[in-house]
Amino acid sequence: VVEFAQSDPEDPDSVNRTRRATDLVDRIKSIFLTKTGTTLKHSRVTKAGMGEIFNTCVCEQSLGMLTLLRMVNLLELYHVNAALLTLMVRLMDITDELKRRDRVIDYQDLEDMACRLMADEGRALSLLHRLDDSLNHILLDEFQDTNFNQWEMIDPFVTEFLSWKHDKTTKTVFVVGDVKQSIYSFRAAEPELFATVEERLGTLSLPTNFRSLPGVVDSVGCAFTHQPLKGFYSDSESASAHQQCFREDGEGSTTLLDAYTPDENEDRSGDQLAADAAARLVRRLVDEKIQTRHRSGKRDLQWGDFRILCRTRTEIGVYEKAFRDFNIPVMPAGRGMLAASREIQDILALLRWLVYPADDVALATVLRSPIFRFSEKKFQKILAKRELHRLTDEGKYLPPFGLFSTLLKLKDDPEFGPTARQLSKWRDHVGRQNSHDFLRRIFREGRLLEKYQAAGDDQVRHNLTRLFDLALSPEVAGTPTVRHLSDVIERAARRGTEEEAVMPEESGRGRVNFMTIHGAKGLQSPVVLLVDADRKKSSRRSVLRLPIRDAAEPLLFKAKKVYTDGIQLRFVGEVPWQEHPLQAVARQADRREDVEAANLLYVAMTRAEEQLFIMGADKARGQNHVSMMSQVRDAAEAGSCELISRDDPSGLSRPPLKAGAGAGDHEFQDDAASETGQPSQEETLWTPPTLGTRYKVETPSTIETGERKAGGPSSENRQAAMERGNRVHLLLQLAADGGALPSGQGPEYEEAAAVLANPAFDWVFHPERHQGRGLSEPAVIHQVMDPSEVRTTGSIDRLIIRKDRIDIIDYKTNRTGGDSAVLANLCDHYRPQLDAYRKVMAAMHKNYEIRTWLLFTDPQLVGEDGSVGRLMEVNES
Repeated sequence: VVEFAQSDPEDPDSVNRTRRATDLVDRIKSIFLTKTGTTLKHSRVTKAGMGEIFNTCVCEQSLGMLTLLRMVNLLELYHVNAALLTLMVRLMDITDELKRRDRVIDYQDLEDMACRLMADEGRALSLLHRLDDSLNHILLDEFQDTNFNQWEMIDPFVTEFLSWKHDKTTKTVFVVGDVKQSIYSFRAAEPELFATVEERLGTLSLPTNFRSLPGVVDSVGCAFTHQPLKGFYSDSESASAHQQCFREDGEGSTTLLDAYTPDENEDRSGDQLAADAAARLVRRLVDEKIQTRHRSGKRDLQWGDFRILCRTRTEIGVYEKAFRDFNIPVMPAGRGMLAASREIQDILALLRWLVYPADDVALATVLRSPIFRFSEKKFQKILAKRELHRLTDEGKYLPPFGLFSTLLKLKDDPEFGPTARQLSKWRDHVGRQNSHDFLRRIFREGRLLEKYQAAGDDQVRHNLTRLFDLALSPEVAGTPTVRHLSDVIERAARRGTEEEAVMPEESGRGRVNFMTIHGAKGLQSPVVLLVDADRKKSSRRSVLRLPIRDAAEPLLFKAKKVYTDGIQLRFVGEVPWQEHPLQAVARQADRREDVEAANLLYVAMTRAEEQLFIMGADKARGQNHVSMMSQVRDAAEAGSCELISRDDPSGLSRPPLKAGAGAGDHEFQDDAASETGQPSQEETLWTPPTLGTRYKVETPSTIETGERKAGGPSSENRQAAMERGNRVHLLLQLAADGGALPSGQGPEYEEAAAVLANPAFDWVFHPERHQGRGLSEPAVIHQVMDPSEVRTTGSIDRLIIRKDRIDIIDYKTNRTGGDSAVLANLCDHYRPQLDAYRKVMAAMHKNYEIRTWLLFTDPQLVGEDGSVGRLMEVNES
């Protein structure tokens, strides 16, 4: 333990001592503890309780060693945090240097500067004096989301206002909040501030709910006033969940659907089943013209009246896809989900290519997309014109022309000319217009909206038009270049977690809104579907706050359970084993996260105005687990809450029907669409390329038959044999390409040099002396349709091409012991590989004689003339 505690990473001797100490600790742990940190059971004797007595005795006698092991765990945690602190302090210094260089500050800097300003008594008094006449009232909304920094800024104003005494004017402070809606701990929100402020200001309760109908209000009250949800709150907090309902214009409802689990005959996952059920439910409510009193008065439900809430974004894409399959218009959840859609990825590929025209992958994506609609045949034709077999005077291959260069050469071709001219025109305007205007030019000249709507649906058109909003966003407007716009889209797609502001109301029937629960805070909708509600409660984060009764509590990182739970004694007897304080801190952290998870459920349920549906996939496959769904179910059963319906809505089968199955699946047409609902006459419907049958990939180097009866490397030195073979292969390749072996030394070098010195191999390494041309490691690709597609890919060690003959040579470094029987066995073993290469070359060079060889480099293969190595011709099997 001392060695472990005093380790110095800069001292090699200290590191070695620490490694030895760590190995010793691991061996001791294996004697006394399980992998989960519980004391081992050392005796299986059960007669008369003797095993229990023995195990208790062992546990008592090893108490000192167990105490040391617990110290080692804590020392490991200390070392990890010390290293992280060193790293983070340096990173913070670098960040500060960059901000000073660029003369910028971030949001945290704003808070810190305001705190320092208010902490300076002289400046704070001056500021208060200047604002004294202009401020008479302070109102803080969403107070449960306030953090310590924000409260330190406002506290001097509150103190000043509360001490104000004047006959003519009254200065007041009013804060609004609900601790049950505190869900922003990742932003350092401190709901504990409520109690402190409550003492100073007093409390006024607002028990009336003006938002929702009784069926929603009373079901929330029932759920949060019964276990298990009641246990996360004080009596007063729990009681406040039971609100009075102001609205009397309807009944409202809350429905809890059992989790969806696929059976053995189902090809959809549980999430896909739940997503199909949610989409069909929304479509049924709209098709049946269910009435709502949403703001504008009584009317039929529209798409914009629905809000789909997810706890995380993990499965939100599955639900969005299901809604699109059911032809329901959706509002994707944030830029990340928008940027991940196929149509936006096509535009991103176009922007990437415009910035860097050598990006052939991006251009290939654009050509095959609805923008230009190249068929497979047409695309292969353009690839064939890249001149793949251009050679230098020395016979070496030149790189093929790029896709754009090939298109430019064909700008007068009637088939490819329009595409080449359009791409050139867009390239000429890069940098001449801001990203928004340039995007409009592309959409107008390429008629992208019409093409994509013909290829997809109205949802595709909607997603594309949202790009214009993104091009005008503040983060792009500052540097409105094509490169910057593509970077913003790409970052959003990569993160997939970025929320965006509330979208303005659309004319017509609107779109179904997809949001995370955090993003929906403060919003509401007539119908809310809380999907993915059966997801297990998240495990505790590995960052703990160490309580020192101060606003600036230190953080402990990487606090995994192996450290926080400590060692669990199974056989304690009378052993005095004290709990470490870190265990109590971990329990408090678990409690805080459980409370916030309950708050998240409260926020989600209270977003519904008229109808609330809770549903999801069975994540634990029938096993008991804690989730939002299980908590509501258990609370409803404990409170005999009849307001929470447990029956599936009418018309919803199990398993739910897929899109296109059953009634009510007519296509949705936006109000802005034409009366016929058909695409513009200028555009014909186009079926995008579909994935064909998956082809089989065959690599000759992995094809082997039979067993190597001798001479193969043993399992112990196989890795070493492979490394030796790679080195010898590389040396032979360098010698063949350069005409001579480069300088070097070592056993692999001597092996290669001895083979190169063999005059019998001169035609292999110097084919120009024998009217031939040699290639090292040429890549080969061959496609065969018999009956399904098989693609052979690989590289040949050495290829010799003559006027009417091709020789394929494969180097082998197997150890043979000089035994001819072993050589024959190895030839049979590798024959399938050479057969595969022979078929590829025969397809490419139909009138050539194809011969295959194995060149063995084993130093024990010595001829009578002293030459080393053996060249064996291997005939077709």
